[in-house]
Amino acid sequence: MESPLETCNCKRITLAQKSIIVSFMEKNPQFHMGKFGPFFTLQDRNRMWEELAKELNSNGGAVKDVNKWKKSWVDYKSEVRKKISDLQKKHNEAGNKESDATDKTFNNYHEIVY
Repeated sequence: MESPLETCNCKRITLAQKSIIVSFMEKNPQFHMGKFGPFFTLQDRNRMWEELAKELNSNGGAVKDVNKWKKSWVDYKSEVRKKISDLQKKHNEAGNKESDATDKTFNNYHEIVY
């Protein structure tokens, strides 16, 4: 019998999966900041990535191994940072006037990721 990782053609993560990963990062700031110490080790982070990958894979949508979920997180952070940079640039070009675009496209996920 093939594992789900071998049978799924899904590559894009769903909004529900984004919500799960962002919520996980919000609850575990030491995890996404990569700060290690006596109470949070590399082994702890690896174990948490395994748990997060299992949860994400069991929720429908994309099914990936741990390394691909890590890459998805890095890509998502990059996408959010670029979007924020573009919004700030538009805001500055508008002469620091209030921008509806900033309010409409910036959401709670972006605050957490950034």
